[in-house]
Amino acid sequence: MENNEYWDILVINGDLDNIMAVSSFIIDKSCGLEENDNSLRMYFKPNMQDSINQSIDKLSIKFHFTSKWEKQANEDWHLKWEKNFTPVFIKDSIVIKPNWDEEEYDVKHNIIIKPGMAFGTGHHETTTLILEKLIDIIELGDSVLDLGTGSGILSIAAKKLGASNIYALDNDNECSGNFIENMNLNNVSDVPFYCSDALVLDNYDYDVVIANINRNVLVELIPKLIYCKGKIILSGLLTTDQELVVKICNSHNFKIVDINSNSEWISILLESNV
Repeated sequence: MENNEYWDILVINGDLDNIMAVSSFIIDKSCGLEENDNSLRMYFKPNMQDSINQSIDKLSIKFHFTSKWEKQANEDWHLKWEKNFTPVFIKDSIVIKPNWDEEEYDVKHNIIIKPGMAFGTGHHETTTLILEKLIDIIELGDSVLDLGTGSGILSIAAKKLGASNIYALDNDNECSGNFIENMNLNNVSDVPFYCSDALVLDNYDYDVVIANINRNVLVELIPKLIYCKGKIILSGLLTTDQELVVKICNSHNFKIVDINSNSEWISILLESNV
């Protein structure tokens, strides 16, 4: 991803609920986003505009918003992160800090990352929601399935919280470079990166399953998790997705343990009753 000469940026303006809903349909194709008042900037690899525009045209029928494309040089993005990245504190237990920050913070776990995009740095609400829940539920020796791992930040957190067998997976192999960098920065040597579709695994039975993916994939994934005997955290969901996702979980006999929200985003903790 870092070898791109530039990013195509889709700028979406409108009512916050509408533009968040629009983003949920195309976020799986995006490399990250920035939110600013009633505007979103979504980053895409080059040469994806035609396929994204097809989705935008369909979504414009239902949602009221305006959009335009911009380009940004890759080096500008990284300079921006170095200038503006601030540490993220989670429940006074975890701090996520950039690799140039040498300060040791007074928390249990310092997680060091080489920032790349908004997702996977701890700054996005979905990442924060999952980290908060991992602090509550991870037990020593737990096995963890991290679906949509991206930068690997959730796998690193699980490892530092006591998990021992972590399977980290993403369908975009270009994440692997940043994933490996972040593992090395945190002296984690036993969490490999697997490039695969989250919907085609043979085994979903882990003590903790993390799925920080978009709603459309989660809708297909939920039935595949019914034989998981552990706890399942779903995120990448907007508050407007809650009714549909809860209905699907109930139809497959899952127990909804709790639902947490942060801004327009939610996480759902559930267990299978099978």
